Amino acid sequence: MGSKHCKQFPIEPDESRLKEISIRTGLSKEQLFLMHQEFLKDCPSGRLSQRMFTKLYNDFYTNGNAKKFCKICFMAYDKDKNGYIDFYEYANVMGTLMNGDIRDKLKLAFDIYDYNSDGHIEKKEAQKIVKVFK
Repeated sequence: MGSKHCKQFPIEPDESRLKEISIRTGLSKEQLFLMHQEFLKDCPSGRLSQRMFTKLYNDFYTNGNAKKFCKICFMAYDKDKNGYIDFYEYANVMGTLMNGDIRDKLKLAFDIYDYNSDGHIEKKEAQKIVKVFK
């Protein structure tokens, strides 16, 4: 299923990166390993494309077309801007959503609104996000 939308990427989890994510997000190593297994079910190569991200989101949230919203979120989640969300980027977002404090969650929201990643939310960026929800 996901392999059509994913390019090859090393899929074995890196212990040091998992430890770093665990410390930052409060997710246990066990939670991260389970999350990694689930991630690989949808994307066996270890990379999640924007197209697949949108499909998975639409499968979960069946009301409406979330294509524009997913594009904006995908850009914020793809920290290295390589066009894919790898497991570590995914785990950081999920850890923030599940265990992050208010600052972590506000930073994630800021990153979504800061469409061009310049460290500022411009009026045009805010308007773009608001239009997505109309």
